Amino acid sequence: MKPIIALFVTVMLFSFEAKAQNTAKDDLCVATFGDGKTYYARVLSKSANIVNTKMLHSGSAYSFLDKTVTASTGAYKPGHKCRSIVYYGGRKNDLCHAGDFIEVTFGDGAPFFARVESVGNDGLATKMLHSGNKYKFSSDGTVLSSTGVYPAGHKTRSLMLLTRRN
Repeated sequence: MKPIIALFVTVMLFSFEAKAQNTAKDDLCVATFGDGKTYYARVLSKSANIVNTKMLHSGSAYSFLDKTVTASTGAYKPGHKCRSIVYYGGRKNDLCHAGDFIEVTFGDGAPFFARVESVGNDGLATKMLHSGNKYKFSSDGTVLSSTGVYPAGHKTRSLMLLTRRN
């Protein structure tokens, strides 16, 4: 019986390690907490099996082990179980669709995460995850319309599709 338990523990450790290795600094973390509320965070670091994040809307720091909060400066305290945590990264240039996540790097080098609201002949409509501001971009990355700081005519450095890591 003991060899089976040891094998199970070893498999579990490798399972957690694989999940931790699938995240990278500056990835997007989409965390749905136990109450059903979903928040977005930037991955700051990972060590061993712990992923350290900073919430985009509040700046609160959270650390996660699988779906469990291990450290927090926010409302959800250590031990809280999340419904789901999904990481997005692996930036690439590719076609995107409504519902996808992208990283927008504006002309001044400031990177922000956004969710694609629609894609059409009139441009790529997005909503910034940290502020809720809406931007529409042309195919060359020029801002066509904006409710945020960067005005129409502003040229971005890049619009990169984020792919799901886990």
